[in-house]
Amino acid sequence: MNPFYTTIPFTYNGLKDFSKYNEQVIRKIKHLNFVILRFGLLFSMLFAGNCVIAQSYYGISGMAQVDAWPDETSTSYLVVHDHKYFSDLSTAKSPKDQDEVKRRNKAIANYENRFGMVVIPDSKKTKTKSIYQSIIENWGKISKKANDIESICKIPEKTNEFLALESGWKTFRRLFKISLRNISGHWMADIEQIGQLPGDIKEVEAMSCIKAKGKDEYYLVVGTRIQPKVTNSIRWEKIKLTSGSFLFLTFNNGVDYKGVDDSEFPRIISDFYVEPNGDFWISSTYDKGDAADDSDNGPFKSVVTLAGTIKKTSKFQIDLFKDPKTKYVIPTIKIEALGKAANDDAVISFGVDDEVYGGTIRQIFN
Repeated sequence: MNPFYTTIPFTYNGLKDFSKYNEQVIRKIKHLNFVILRFGLLFSMLFAGNCVIAQSYYGISGMAQVDAWPDETSTSYLVVHDHKYFSDLSTAKSPKDQDEVKRRNKAIANYENRFGMVVIPDSKKTKTKSIYQSIIENWGKISKKANDIESICKIPEKTNEFLALESGWKTFRRLFKISLRNISGHWMADIEQIGQLPGDIKEVEAMSCIKAKGKDEYYLVVGTRIQPKVTNSIRWEKIKLTSGSFLFLTFNNGVDYKGVDDSEFPRIISDFYVEPNGDFWISSTYDKGDAADDSDNGPFKSVVTLAGTIKKTSKFQIDLFKDPKTKYVIPTIKIEALGKAANDDAVISFGVDDEVYGGTIRQIFN
């Protein structure tokens, strides 16, 4: 199956009245937005089809739908950006290199958003434009901001509460809880660390949170990118989210995903999304920089697959299809986020991290 694309305009709505930090973000985005939008529109025209697009300066590594805001004519997504701290000082060979590492790490720690908001209007109900809005981030007692967040999911039956997870790159493997508040039309995220990944899980790219029967009980499902290959690329654990508790995660339950050709899409899992009916969608990608010269210029390509179902009958169960039939192959872009469709006639939404080309949110239509 091939998705079709159409584009809609995108504008940036910053928070320059709140802090110097957000003013700097606004300046960078306004400076680069035209260049990034030009590349996004070029690719959309080359591979014409039906797509709703919202453009972001930063790549999008995860997305989760926000409870209705600003109104019923729009769909909003909390998105994550996978900013990483640079190498530690031990890898810098000269004083000049050490100063550069310190400068870059300071910039990433102080000036780079980990979270953002994308608002996509329903064009059938309103003529307003899609926007990307920066978020005021309250890290509270956390001394070092997140490093390489690759996944986010909404906590079921909780109003605008989410879980976000670091990938496990280097020593960063924290689970965060995010509580959103809206202040006069602008968002603030209160962030706290509530858990830790086990040491044997690395390169986590995907996460879903599914309600269990007990009060405050959930199934947390994570997926790894399998580079190099590992067993149990999809793992899950039953957790209980109570105030003040800290989760030392184990993820003892697991299953392998082999639904796509790993020679064509070596990053087997880049994200997944679970529909309310249990349909289990998985995205996979190809990025030349993964296996070659670590280039961020591409080429890229992706596939979104209806990979199986998740059941909660007598026990929690993930059933993967041996030969998935529903696949959407999308050239030129690197999908790292999946989410609920913004429109009733769409199949699913996805977010893109095209490295130097920036990020977009689009939808797949049959």
